[in-house]
Amino acid sequence: METADESARHGRRAGHSNVSDQQLSDMDASLERICLDLLDDSLLPLVGDLRDVRDNAFAALEGRQYPRQSRRLYAIGARACGLLAGVAADRFSLHDAANRHVRTATMAAELAEDSALSAWIASVRCGVTFWQGRYRAAATIAQEARSAAPTGIEAARLASLEARAWARLGDRGAMDNALTAAQAAIDDDGPCAGVGVMAFPRSNQMRINATARLWSGQHAAAARELAEAIELLADEYNSSAHVAAGRVDLADAQLHIGTLDDVAETLQPLFTGTGAYLAGAARRMGGLVAELREQRFGASMVAQQLVEDIEAFVAAQASNRAAVHAAATPDRPLPR
Repeated sequence: METADESARHGRRAGHSNVSDQQLSDMDASLERICLDLLDDSLLPLVGDLRDVRDNAFAALEGRQYPRQSRRLYAIGARACGLLAGVAADRFSLHDAANRHVRTATMAAELAEDSALSAWIASVRCGVTFWQGRYRAAATIAQEARSAAPTGIEAARLASLEARAWARLGDRGAMDNALTAAQAAIDDDGPCAGVGVMAFPRSNQMRINATARLWSGQHAAAARELAEAIELLADEYNSSAHVAAGRVDLADAQLHIGTLDDVAETLQPLFTGTGAYLAGAARRMGGLVAELREQRFGASMVAQQLVEDIEAFVAAQASNRAAVHAAATPDRPLPR
């Protein structure tokens, strides 16, 4: 009887949860909103919101809940840390901070037992490594994660990122193999890790694949694909940052196959924009300036005007970045 009483006490304790299913659904809904807003909204408040969701998830995990609820909490924490990693690396070039977020996200995704989420976290890790200039390591991360990823969108994303890294390394054969795998994977049904900035529509895959072709010297093919991707991005993936990066890459391709007037037309929307923080586009602009200053364009007034406009754009982005940092307040600091 004493043993039976002990079993009853264990049952009462095991049957108690410190979090409700509704609370978990609210956290998931908050993350979905943030993922959508990160496409084209003010950055700093969203970083604060991400920290709140992350902190609430990990605080709940310190208590007791049903195993299925624990897996949901780990998934929420993984997505929040993965998104913070992307913001830290892509928008602020804080690669050490991004890697710390990624390590926690990787652990949490494994505990969530969600293969699509683990694949997305691997793509974030690949991206952070790529932005550090460690292209071979980025290709390896994507390649290894792709072998374990579920078929469909997440495998396609990893293959496209792998192709981009091989292109930077000048390995055309490996790049083509990865591009073929990317196209095959996205045609299959499969789970997606999330919405908004976590999604991977065909337009964004087309943009990344075209950029790989650009870096491998296939300028005409890259220009065609980038032009199509930019048109589709506005409908499928309304992100000013992705469209801006695509425009700079298209301008780069046009420098090799078109006229300076084409380049000016492609870049003009960036020069007359609304002041959004477009870090990715600004990073790419340095290569354009170097090419426009080459001897073949030396006497061109269009080239000189483009250099002035590009330098003004890059300076404005530096000011935007400083403004985002300056907007940090004690209750909404930038991610550590």
